Amino acid sequence: VGLKIHNDVAILWSRDSANAIGFMPYGGPVPANSWSRTPDGYQSLVQQMHHSLYELNIGSDFVFPETQDFSAYKVLIVPALYISDDALLQRISDYVKNGGHVLMTFKSGFANENSAVRWVRAPGPLREAAGISYQEFSNLENPLALKGDPFHVGADSNKVSYWAEFLMPEHATPLAWYNHPFFGKWPAITENHYGTGTLLYEGTFLSDALQTAILRDELKNAGLTGPD
Repeated sequence: VGLKIHNDVAILWSRDSANAIGFMPYGGPVPANSWSRTPDGYQSLVQQMHHSLYELNIGSDFVFPETQDFSAYKVLIVPALYISDDALLQRISDYVKNGGHVLMTFKSGFANENSAVRWVRAPGPLREAAGISYQEFSNLENPLALKGDPFHVGADSNKVSYWAEFLMPEHATPLAWYNHPFFGKWPAITENHYGTGTLLYEGTFLSDALQTAILRDELKNAGLTGPD
């Protein structure tokens, strides 16, 4: 009686972002009424994150755009938060500033709650916390490797696909670059220290092994790895 599991990691689920990305997919069209792990839908990102946590033996909760306080969690995972009001982005920013660790993927902070593209440079109100901005993006016709296999996952898994944002670091540190004569001008993954926390931003779709490796590093930084 009264027992309750306390998880230190949460995934932010946004129904509005799932719907919007269904209309604006980052790969090919999402099959109608599909909740399978398609490579170009919001669900595929959420399922990839959840599966990586499962492989790492880490329990997680789901939180929602209406959640007012993320401070109970050491790590907040934010897949493609394409639709959000300014207040939610400010809460995420404050969470980082106060010591939280955020792992965020591409297409976050792009449109407001009415699915209107923000008039400020992406990722909007998250720009200071993320330490990056971008003005352009592209589909990727073929998978690309990351230069130098920075997360040591091997040649077969050191791949990104479907989407690339041309990230311009302002305060953030690049963690990985595309191994490509054109796309290699911009980092694929960055991390920014903001206040007493960090925000890691993925500007592209990662292989499963890459995602697991990056999550493992984030969990280690948050003190969530070890025998338990």
